[in-house]
Amino acid sequence: MTAWPWVPDLIRAELGGYLDLAITMPDEPTACPPWTVKDLTAHLVATFQRFSTLLRQSRAGDFSIPFEPEELSRWNLATVEEFGADPFTELPAAVETFLAEATNPMEMMAHQRGPIPVALQLLFGLNELTIHHHDIVPYRPERQTLEPLLDLWQRRFAPLPDEPDPWHKILLASGRTP
Repeated sequence: MTAWPWVPDLIRAELGGYLDLAITMPDEPTACPPWTVKDLTAHLVATFQRFSTLLRQSRAGDFSIPFEPEELSRWNLATVEEFGADPFTELPAAVETFLAEATNPMEMMAHQRGPIPVALQLLFGLNELTIHHHDIVPYRPERQTLEPLLDLWQRRFAPLPDEPDPWHKILLASGRTP
């Protein structure tokens, strides 16, 4: 997996675009039922907080998985249900904390499927923000964001649907409608 040095900038740009929209419609439904936009934003906060926790855990020599891969949905639902803060305030802090800690793209860190490079976790973060932006309104990322995401999906989740539009490939592979 290529380490793109500009991925943190792409994450910040996607975060800004997501929040600019999400904060205007906190109680609207999303394409991730039963979650509202506020719930989906809480999920993103918990996800980036988990990334930071796993990176710190790994730096202490503990690469144990946080949960089994098939438990991800249950973990997501539980963390959103337990979330008590303002997710629109917490999300920028959670993202920036992880980005500040994720300084070495080749450093290995814990993940539910086993240790992965920080560069891959950064791409997973970019994917989360971009896909969930589409979950609140139809959305298409800029080319500079789409290219590393397509590479991620082709390498990690192949085979992708036979579809000429790269964004539609990703959406279809993720179970979403373009």
